[in-house]
Amino acid sequence: MILHKLHRRFGRSARGAALGAALAACGFAGNAGAHGGNPRAYNILFDPMDPNNAYLHLDFWGSFYSTDAKKTWSYGCSELWGVHSTDTVPTNQVLNGGRLLVAAGFQGLLVTEDHCTWTRFAALKGQVPDVEMTKQGTLVALTVSNEDGGETTNGGVYQSTDNGDTWKALGSSLPHDFSGVSVAVAPSDPTRIYVSGAVISGSAIVFERSSDTGATWTRTVIDVPNLDPNTFWDPRIRLVQPTNPDVIFLWIDGEEGLGTYYSDQIWLSTDGGQHFASFFLGTGDLPGFALSPDGTTLAISGPGSPDPTTGLTNPDGLNTASFTDALAHGQSAFQKVYDQQVWGLNWTASGLYAGNNDFTNGGIPEPFTFGVSQDGGHSFKKIMNLCEVKFPTCPASSTANVCVTPVDSQSTGQGGYQYDFIGSDRCTNPPPSARGDGGGVPTGGTPHPDAGSAPTPPAGGGGSSKSSGCAVSTPGSSLGTGWLAAFGLGMVGLFALRSRRRR
Repeated sequence: MILHKLHRRFGRSARGAALGAALAACGFAGNAGAHGGNPRAYNILFDPMDPNNAYLHLDFWGSFYSTDAKKTWSYGCSELWGVHSTDTVPTNQVLNGGRLLVAAGFQGLLVTEDHCTWTRFAALKGQVPDVEMTKQGTLVALTVSNEDGGETTNGGVYQSTDNGDTWKALGSSLPHDFSGVSVAVAPSDPTRIYVSGAVISGSAIVFERSSDTGATWTRTVIDVPNLDPNTFWDPRIRLVQPTNPDVIFLWIDGEEGLGTYYSDQIWLSTDGGQHFASFFLGTGDLPGFALSPDGTTLAISGPGSPDPTTGLTNPDGLNTASFTDALAHGQSAFQKVYDQQVWGLNWTASGLYAGNNDFTNGGIPEPFTFGVSQDGGHSFKKIMNLCEVKFPTCPASSTANVCVTPVDSQSTGQGGYQYDFIGSDRCTNPPPSARGDGGGVPTGGTPHPDAGSAPTPPAGGGGSSKSSGCAVSTPGSSLGTGWLAAFGLGMVGLFALRSRRRR
């Protein structure tokens, strides 16, 4: 049942979603619509070549980013990637010396140097569901494209050793009945390549593994019981142990709509992907997964889900365990060290960074949007909150103008980041305690209503109330010239971008 859903995802319905997103990207959807949910850091990235560059992926909202050591923050909507953020969301991003790469599904692999103007790597054909950076600094991208009307696929793994300027295939193509979702190269053995995904028809999630740099592939079928058949489930590789290529953690991630919650799972292999077993079960989404820099402690986090009786949130919180104990005993080895909602994680020598929810619920503020812990996750200090984020100043012709969308919510019912947050009571008239530095604050309750009116667009934003057209350009192609090109691209769309609207 689960892969019947996945087959639909990679087939007709995916192409329809891709087409709709392509038309929205080219200005046919009018103003950027209401996003729903709240901006939260699902993925936290730091530039390995320049620690001043930090990036927070906000699920379908887009991104917050800083280029001055986290002192100031700017906002980039997901329409910058050529997709409408209520419908689709890219799955992964990589910072590399100030260059940001986004795996944007049917739009391919996108790149920006300044967060204002975006281009697509034309050398990578078809969909790009994932891009990663190896320990050696090599970029690795996963591709997949539709063949024979969706009955077969043509996908592979590509690498770039020059920051994405050129790409070459690693080994042979992936099996033609396989649709990849996630890719990883073992840090301690670059010849080990792992790809998770699904066959386009069948009844199980599959894991493709290679021990010869992609020359040959061997399949493992993973039978995950009791998955709700009413949603899509993405198998995403979360971690390959830095010193042992045989230890692999796989996130079974349920696609959640607005007001829906599914219990995500983490599965573990200790034999190089030949076998997997259940490792950690959440009560809701589990976007946070991090290993301490010394490799001794594992952290898993999630926002949890509402209690069916009270309606208040029961957070999965932040859970940590000795890595050795976790391998031996699984979930029972973990201790909840922070009993609040937590989204993405990144653990560096500077501390354990986490995403939280700086959204005012019934006058009770959450502690931060982005924070850091110096005590292993027991407490956090706020780094930034929503009200500190500004729109960047970009040239009038840049892609970024699509994010500045003045909206009259009374007449259109639409919103956006500047209306829902910058121009609302959350920032213009917050409760006295809402701008504190954090601490343990209860979660749950009734969401604070939107209020206020959209502010005047900042200088350089252009004040445009519609998309700037197909502003995502493609070197060597005509994608940036009009909607017909986007229509064609949408029609061959295979990889289904996620639609996750969260409360």
